[in-house]
Amino acid sequence: MKSSRRSASSADAQAISHDHWFRARVEASLADPSPLASHDDVMAEVDVLIDTLEADSPHLSQK
Repeated sequence: MKSSRRSASSADAQAISHDHWFRARVEASLADPSPLASHDDVMAEVDVLIDTLEADSPHLSQK
């Protein structure tokens, strides 16, 4: 039973640590004064990336 408690305690500590890390990342992102990227700009970049990956790996292409 002790090992089970230790595992739960370790898992709780990891969850708390991850929560702190995640919240810090969100706060940093919200405080970042950099201009935001529009959805259309991001999707255009992703489309180029997908096209490049498909050209480099024909087995990935679904066309």
